[in-house]
Amino acid sequence: MALNGINMVYAQTAAEFPWIKVLSDMGFTREEIDDFFSGPAYLAWFRMGNLKKFGGPLPDSWHQDQLELQMQILERYRQLGIRYVLPAFAGFVPDQIRRIYPLNNFTTASDWIGFNCNFSCLTMVDPLDPLFSRIGIAYNREVIRLFGASGFYSADVFNEMLPKSGDLEYLAIVNQAVFDSLIAVDETAIWVMQGWVFNQDFWNRTRVEAFLSRIPIGRLIILDLFSETIPHFNDFSSYFGHSFVWNMLHNFGGANGIFGDIQKINLLPDKARLLPNSSMIGIGITMEGIEQNEIMYEFMLEKTWRSTLNGSQFSDWVLNYAARRYTTKNTPYVDQDFPLILIKIINVIYNTYDYQNKQLFTKRPNFSLRPEGISNLEQFYSAWDDLVGKIDHFQSSPLFRYDLIDFSKEVLRYFFDSEYAKLKIAWNQIDLYKFSEISANMIELLDDMEELLGSDDHFLLSHWLNGAKLKGNNRDERALYEFNARSQLTLWGLNSTSEVFDYACKAWSGLVADYYKPRWSVFFKEAELSIIRGEPIDNRLLIENLLLNAEFPFIFSKKDYPLKPIGNSMTIIKKIHAKYRL
Repeated sequence: MALNGINMVYAQTAAEFPWIKVLSDMGFTREEIDDFFSGPAYLAWFRMGNLKKFGGPLPDSWHQDQLELQMQILERYRQLGIRYVLPAFAGFVPDQIRRIYPLNNFTTASDWIGFNCNFSCLTMVDPLDPLFSRIGIAYNREVIRLFGASGFYSADVFNEMLPKSGDLEYLAIVNQAVFDSLIAVDETAIWVMQGWVFNQDFWNRTRVEAFLSRIPIGRLIILDLFSETIPHFNDFSSYFGHSFVWNMLHNFGGANGIFGDIQKINLLPDKARLLPNSSMIGIGITMEGIEQNEIMYEFMLEKTWRSTLNGSQFSDWVLNYAARRYTTKNTPYVDQDFPLILIKIINVIYNTYDYQNKQLFTKRPNFSLRPEGISNLEQFYSAWDDLVGKIDHFQSSPLFRYDLIDFSKEVLRYFFDSEYAKLKIAWNQIDLYKFSEISANMIELLDDMEELLGSDDHFLLSHWLNGAKLKGNNRDERALYEFNARSQLTLWGLNSTSEVFDYACKAWSGLVADYYKPRWSVFFKEAELSIIRGEPIDNRLLIENLLLNAEFPFIFSKKDYPLKPIGNSMTIIKKIHAKYRL
């Protein structure tokens, strides 16, 4: 990070540890405290006040391990001169607080995307109640006691939730209460707030201005979280003078499809800097997962010191990127046509956002899915042809191999999308034979993808699952962590939370074979039966079958997966290329 110019980061590891002492001192039982925290795969949403309890409880060993890890992380940041943002109190407390403080005032957040109030609807101390300040100061003081004062603290009050009132005075007081509890323990504190809250239509200019009005200029930094697609600094006059950071979010859930809009990143940060009275103080990356689309992040981080590139400058950048990425002692140079190949890919794949559609084969099957509408896919396939033609020269380059595997699985993904479109036609025409032929092709594509992904260490499900299980000190802990790991990759939540199904989908070997393929197999069988019977698909029965015969069997499985790749990636790619393109 330091070598890429990053000089400030969120440091939220072990944010739950200070709560244990604070809540214990207030009179909460350990069971009540444990019920407050979500499982490890969902802590980001717990910390923003969206979730409680789901995937928990967190073992004592987890808390201690995270504390030790946070100490190591902070020490490394200090060595590198990187400033860090520590957690702060945003108002959320365990539901049982009403038992301890029956006369104080509390509000209840809304059900978050269908999790129901067993797992969401968190209790919030009313900011007008003196108890807000008391708890806030206690938590913030414990954070500083454990981690030291950093000067920068994060708290998000209404993330994907609406305030109980649109009254301007109330909105101002909410923020003032958060800020006052910060400066009571660190008088130099600067609050770092996510601008994601302003995505709701509730937040018009008047309300946002009131919400921010009690925080002195210079004491608040707003992360304009999704600047490349949903910027808010323009809507609110550069947040009415408060400092903001222009961020590329790009990735939701850590999904590893290839996508992005690199020209937006080239152009838009500079435009934001040049706005009249702009209060932009930097750029950032706020992705929800790493190890994907490296070109987007390398290009974005260089925006710290580089202005907008014109066409020829961008071509030079791509050539230099390819040279840095692919040359080794065995392949000391890249051909002059290499940037032309990459630019063909960039013009097709890195000229769009797939953050909503993600990869169609990873979605719960039905006939309402919408393949991503990318034009000029033949240009992408042609670039793939060219890269496959360079295998013999560049196969000793590990990053060339990685990128070619990544591009190849995307090719299979788009072939799958194309077959899905044909499948819908066969379905509408009640053509059983054609439907069965196409569905067999789609299963074969998934088999080919599974073989390809299983040939490279970067695309193995086993690393994710084993990493989770190795955190456990006993059988129960390993089972908890494995459930979190499998659940987050798949349904993500409950059957009632369809909005986040496959939110963290991955094209990984093991996941394709044992989750996505069984899902589509169940769907194909139900669709074929409906054609044979001359009846519509029973969606209730379909969902039951998907849950019982594909989704739950994977989520609750204890199956081990290969720890090492199987097969030669380049040989497999040549075979796939010959099968689908020659």
